[in-house]
Amino acid sequence: MKLKSLLASMLIVGLWTAGNAAAIITLDNSGATSVQQQSATPCIFGGNNCNNPLGFGFTDVSSFDNDGTVTLLEGLSPFYTVSQISSLLGSRLFSVGIDTNQSSGGAEPRQLLHSFEMLVGGISTQSYFGPTYINIGANGTGWSDAMLNGFSLEGLAGATTIQFRTHYSNATNGTDAMFLTSAIPEPETYAMMMAGLGLMGWVTRRRKLSAA
Repeated sequence: MKLKSLLASMLIVGLWTAGNAAAIITLDNSGATSVQQQSATPCIFGGNNCNNPLGFGFTDVSSFDNDGTVTLLEGLSPFYTVSQISSLLGSRLFSVGIDTNQSSGGAEPRQLLHSFEMLVGGISTQSYFGPTYINIGANGTGWSDAMLNGFSLEGLAGATTIQFRTHYSNATNGTDAMFLTSAIPEPETYAMMMAGLGLMGWVTRRRKLSAA
């Protein structure tokens, strides 16, 4: 029975992964979009400065990257459920904010994000792989310096377990934080929206001129 249950779980996750293959995780490293970490945007990795709602835990990485000696960190978040995440964010589509805590003076090695993954039932389903240097902007102020965009929980049962795995290096100037936020469109998406609105306006004017 245990084997059948395991195979059934793997089949469900496999089908869901195939159906969400279009959910490509991208890194917005421009710093153009900055989100504040607060109760409605809870930490999944962080330290004492994280402001999380009661019952929404996070992995405390302060003992690893607080003194500037960490060269490599691989960590797993606590387990969450789809319902827990979606009810808090108000959506099944979300992004992950990265608040780096690093000096911008140039004397320290730049922080590298090697990978970030979302695990469904223990299986990695949506991921970003670098290594990529992370933007230094807010520098530990509680606002994101970079955003991982494109995560989706669509099609998953509310009780499905979700976990996150991160892998980064060169955290040098204090505790970093990674936190969930409702989906943030990429800058290119904003540009497409503006272009679409402009096109709609042009069509409307043409129709008015034709009617006149």
